[in-house]
Amino acid sequence: LYAQSINYTFALDDVAVVKGNKFVHKGFAGIGDILHTFYWAGFWETNAGLFRPLSLILFAIEWAFAPDKPAFFHFTNVLLYAVCSFLMYKTLRELLRDLSPVLAFGATLLWIVLPAHTEVVANVKSADEILSVIFFFMMMRRLLKWSESKGIKDLCLSALWLFLSLLSKEGALLFLPIAFLALYMFRKEELKNMIKPAGVLGTVTGIWYFWHWWVISH
Repeated sequence: LYAQSINYTFALDDVAVVKGNKFVHKGFAGIGDILHTFYWAGFWETNAGLFRPLSLILFAIEWAFAPDKPAFFHFTNVLLYAVCSFLMYKTLRELLRDLSPVLAFGATLLWIVLPAHTEVVANVKSADEILSVIFFFMMMRRLLKWSESKGIKDLCLSALWLFLSLLSKEGALLFLPIAFLALYMFRKEELKNMIKPAGVLGTVTGIWYFWHWWVISH
C-alpha cells in the first residue's frame, strides 16, 4: 500500500533529522553524540525538550550504508510499518485468544489502511512513531506471557521493550495505562497482582525519565 513512497525524496522534518543532521552524517561514529544530546542538536540549537535517540541512531546507520539516498530510508520505513502491522496482528491474536482470528485480522487491516497513518510511513522522520509502537507491541506480548507464567524473565523483557519504546518517542508513556487496562480487561488480573509489574515498569520509566531530564537540562 505504501510502496509508492519509496520514490519520494526527503521533506519537512526529514531535512533536520536526516539530510542536514551532522550527527547522522557521521554514521556509526555519531551514535555517541546522539545518545547525550537533545533531538534537534545535530541540526540547530533549538532545544524543544525532546530526546528520541533510537530513530536518529537508525538514520545514522542507514546513512552509513546509503548516504543521501532517500529511497533507502523510505524503504526502511515501509518495512518497519509492515513489521509493526504484523506485530499488531500477533498481539491482538494473543489478547483476543478466545475470539475468532478474523477479528484480529480485520482490526489490523483497518489499522494498516487508515489514511491518518500516511504521514507516518511517507515521512522518514516518523520512524520514531513506528519504532515506538513496534516496541510497545513487543512489550505487550511479553506482559501477556507474564500473565500466564508470572516469570521474572517475561517481566524483565517487557520492561526492556518499554524502555526502547520510550527512547523512540516520549508519548510511549501512554502505553503504560493501556497495558494494565488490557491485563485487567482481557486477562482478569486482580489489582494486587499488578503491583509487581507496575513496580518493574515504573522503575524503568523512572530511569528513562532521569536520562531524558539530564540530556534536556544539560
